[in-house]
Amino acid sequence: MTTDTRHEIAVPSHFERIGGAAVVRLAVEKFYARVLHDADLAHYFAGADLARLKRHQAALLTQLLGGPGGYQGRDLAEAHRHLRITGADFDRVAGHLMATLHELSTPLDIVDGLVAAVDSVRATIVVRERSVPGKGLLAYFGFRR
Repeated sequence: MTTDTRHEIAVPSHFERIGGAAVVRLAVEKFYARVLHDADLAHYFAGADLARLKRHQAALLTQLLGGPGGYQGRDLAEAHRHLRITGADFDRVAGHLMATLHELSTPLDIVDGLVAAVDSVRATIVVRERSVPGKGLLAYFGFRR
């Protein structure tokens, strides 16, 4: 929690606002269920250590939400380079994440922040661009108010 020194009001982090570690773990489980059932994406996860991926995803989301600890995984570019992820597939994965957050009734300001964070790493992860030209994730998924 952070404190606004002007008024001495404790301001909860986004991590605290969504319900903390239990909700992050639930979001990660629901997210991977969606992704693994998507025929266009499942091949990216063939042979992957899903338990490890889920731990890393939970740590990354926790960090992005201002929670305790921090992401200790590999550099995102290094971790994804061998997968040769297309822009369209990146958008599909991001869409599953955003749908999961909406399913869990995540406040829109938090979803917007996560969409911006995901969009900011697009160039790091995408090797082959095949998505909608001129559309960032914020516009693509329509989560802007």
